Amino acid sequence: MSIFKNWIIELNKWSQAELKKIIEEHFSLCLCGHCHQQDLKFNQISQKSLVCSAPQLFTNKYDDLGYAIITINDHHVTSLIYREYVNGKFLNGSKFSGNDSGIVDIQNGHNKNKAKLKANLDSALSFFKDQSKFFIKPKLSKDREFNDEDNLIDTFIESPMAAFIIAHPQFGLTCLSHYMRLEAYKNGNFWIYLDANHTKARKAINDIELQLQDFGENKTDICCIIIDSWDDTIVDHHNILKLIDEYAEDIPIVIMSAYSSYSYSTKFDFTQLNSKFMPLHLQALQRTKVRELVSKYNQTQPIAEEDDVVAKVVKDLETLNVHRTPLNCLTLLKVFEKGFNDDLINRTKLIKTVLFILFTNAESFTYSSTKPEVEDCEYILGRFCKNLIQNHTRSFDPDVFK
Repeated sequence: MSIFKNWIIELNKWSQAELKKIIEEHFSLCLCGHCHQQDLKFNQISQKSLVCSAPQLFTNKYDDLGYAIITINDHHVTSLIYREYVNGKFLNGSKFSGNDSGIVDIQNGHNKNKAKLKANLDSALSFFKDQSKFFIKPKLSKDREFNDEDNLIDTFIESPMAAFIIAHPQFGLTCLSHYMRLEAYKNGNFWIYLDANHTKARKAINDIELQLQDFGENKTDICCIIIDSWDDTIVDHHNILKLIDEYAEDIPIVIMSAYSSYSYSTKFDFTQLNSKFMPLHLQALQRTKVRELVSKYNQTQPIAEEDDVVAKVVKDLETLNVHRTPLNCLTLLKVFEKGFNDDLINRTKLIKTVLFILFTNAESFTYSSTKPEVEDCEYILGRFCKNLIQNHTRSFDPDVFK
């Protein structure tokens, strides 16, 4: 290993650059000998790779002697703990680290980026203010209805392909987008995420460049591009897709699109694109997944015995005639916290119960003066939903309430 380090020093500039490129592309950590000069203990050649030279030990030389302990988290170096040999004892390696502790914290860009992606997922998972955040892996399938086929999510993360993923509203397409992006990054693959509702065609490419800059990546590092909230009825969304298709070249594009009708239909001509999209469906939660969600929820907010809660969630969802989505399950569980034995005979009672919880829970909102009346809010919410339906609006932001 000591020979390897000397070899690096003696290489010409082109060879050094090529060797560093190989290390950066294929290795998180490269260990080598102390190279006798002791002038360099480690060299972070990129946010992904670290070259670490060992202090010399068990020699007759008069230079500083010692060893290093390397701490690794999630396949990346987080710190170097140096121990220095002084007068027959090993002490904190302050001469190696340049500080009293003998510890060098490595600024790991990979972990920072992973934290950003995790924060994006947590934000998408947030519904109630005091809710525990956890992701229940749904089923991605070629069919809309339940079947015995394998869940395609893990395979899709490992080998992304151009796909058109559809589901009814609130099935969790956005959460799935952030989950897949996070898991892909853990595997060393970088994905781009674009929300069609929060960008414009004229800004889409610039948004990609900003993400590359923020994560310290290049276009050649992009393994997949997700376009979330794509709406066939919006012309600008058509233009976004056309621009991304031209930009992507051989990069797989994944479109996330929700639909409210019984079956999905589109007037957009996909044959004009270079990408050939495979249609996939995000299915509703099967009973085993409902149990998994209830189990995790029950750990932080105990309601009742797990079997009883699962049975009641499934029964009430059927009574209300709504899909087994994570959001619907969480809404019922929130209601069950206040009254597990109450029967939700219709959706009106469900809305009334949820509003009561929100307006009586001090953690839900902060009011500048007095709390509004629940009955007034029921009326306002009803009118607001009516306007959304009449105007064919699928999204809104807080500004509409100002």
